[in-house]
Amino acid sequence: MSSQPERAGRLGLAFSAGLLFSAGLVLSGMTQPLKVLGFLDITAIGKGPFPGLWDPTLAFVMGGAVCVTLLAFGWTHRMAQAPRFADQFHVPSDTSICHWWAVPFYLARVGAWWATAQVRLSPALF
Repeated sequence: MSSQPERAGRLGLAFSAGLLFSAGLVLSGMTQPLKVLGFLDITAIGKGPFPGLWDPTLAFVMGGAVCVTLLAFGWTHRMAQAPRFADQFHVPSDTSICHWWAVPFYLARVGAWWATAQVRLSPALF
């Protein structure tokens, strides 16, 4: 079992990460429902000159987050011998990507789920 100070440190770290994430969302304006719906409405691309009424800013926010995450993962192993709240880094032993034939089946499964969920989620979105 972990000790109370170690558990408090983990909870504090998780809380501060969530606070930083939410501050980034607020600063980028991604808490505004119209901004998110403007990104999700890809049919708006054809309405007017490119990008039309489509709002690509969410893609830039997500791209920036992916870049920061990749840099953090790359630097973490170089800068620290062990994580602060664990004995070792937990890295997967199998680093190969799944079989090439599994990708279309996975995408079909996600697409089928989204097609059925769209019917249930659409009243909630609009």
